[in-house]
Amino acid sequence: MKKLFLFATFLIVAVSMYAQTGAVIDFKDKSHDFGTIAEENGSVTCEFIFTNKGDAPLVISRVSASCGCTTPDWTKEPIAPGKTGFIKATYSAKGRPGQFVKQITVYSNAKDGNVTLTIKGNVTPKTASISESFPYSIGDLKLKNINLPFYDVSNKMTKTDKIGIYNSGKAPLSVHFSRVPSHLVVETSPAVLNAGAQGEIIITYKGNAIKDWGARTDDVFLLLNNESRIANDRKISVSANIVEDFSTLTPEQRAQAAHIEVSSLNVDFGKIVPGEKKNQVITIKNTGKSTLHIHKVACDASYLQVKIDRSSIAPGKSAKLDIALLSGKLRSGLNERISVISNDPAHSNMVVRVLGTR
Repeated sequence: MKKLFLFATFLIVAVSMYAQTGAVIDFKDKSHDFGTIAEENGSVTCEFIFTNKGDAPLVISRVSASCGCTTPDWTKEPIAPGKTGFIKATYSAKGRPGQFVKQITVYSNAKDGNVTLTIKGNVTPKTASISESFPYSIGDLKLKNINLPFYDVSNKMTKTDKIGIYNSGKAPLSVHFSRVPSHLVVETSPAVLNAGAQGEIIITYKGNAIKDWGARTDDVFLLLNNESRIANDRKISVSANIVEDFSTLTPEQRAQAAHIEVSSLNVDFGKIVPGEKKNQVITIKNTGKSTLHIHKVACDASYLQVKIDRSSIAPGKSAKLDIALLSGKLRSGLNERISVISNDPAHSNMVVRVLGTR
């Protein structure tokens, strides 16, 4: 009986020794909700407290965050059994309005492996200052923007957009406009902008009044009060892509429309020798049932000259597009685009790429 008791005691001690768990990391909470944070407050910090519930020292080897907006900190020295440590997470709200959810991964010698913590919240954007809201200056006139893109404007469309303005001076301002193209209407509201007041430059783009196609930019010059001087530093740029309106075509009309086919959508001049003149010709064919009208052949590169031998192509007929390279103006490799704008409803802007190497 005594031997049996001694054996049982030995077995209990052995099992107890075998059952030693090592370090065990136990967090009180694994997530934290910051709630609503004001962006102007900068950074916010929370602290996750953990306890080593094992029977060996706990060592945090490293802590990493899921993005650079979150900075972690942690207890660097070993945590004895039964003792506590911390993981801090600091989130930078500046420049990050909106909701966020971020993870922090804790690496340690705990037997249960890595632990993932979560922080979340919602950052309300700060109110922009006058200088931030109106970053562009023309004298005492501050503007939200000096470039107004209208994007696609059809040849039957009228679009209106606005640029916010602010009078930063101490006297009233009246804003006038010079060299306004006939397809633009530009006005200021109110007509006179009092000191410290805000207003708008209202621009209307009349697509039905312009005789152009594709991308274009127009400059409008501003004159303040009784000024008459026109200067490049006192202008706003208005851009648009003029497209044909096919929205009213019926399926039957589309089936009877012109159809453009290009012999090659990639033109490769190969190796280019400085000073060398090269040209290539591609064929544009109308495989549709109505006359194909080439509205415009456009290329922004000064070292490429493009010319088409006819702008109206009957069904079944073709035209030649000559592409000439003036390599003396070329400073690097060639990678340009030529836009062939037509009345084909399916391919109104056919793009030909032009390539070459130096």
